[in-house]
Amino acid sequence: MNWFSPGDAMIVFVPREDWDAERGEIYFPVSVIGTTVMCRVEAAAIDCEMAGGEALLAAFRAQRQDYEARIRRKLLQGQYEADRSILIRAVDLAP
Repeated sequence: MNWFSPGDAMIVFVPREDWDAERGEIYFPVSVIGTTVMCRVEAAAIDCEMAGGEALLAAFRAQRQDYEARIRRKLLQGQYEADRSILIRAVDLAP
């Protein structure tokens, strides 16, 4: 869903993330042209051998730049979910 496609310089990643156990996702806000967009990364997309929220958060933080690059591409291409969030799924990481 194409909500809006910002210019690259208008995307600011906020260094804050949390684990949503119900959804099985890590989520964090991104500022896009002054508007907050929620970004999510499903647990299956995180390279982590340990189970649990804290282990997934640690693995996510270690790879955060890679996830930010993928999210930036989705933002620039206008690949929003129906709820206007950006979601990285395991299938997005397939070669």
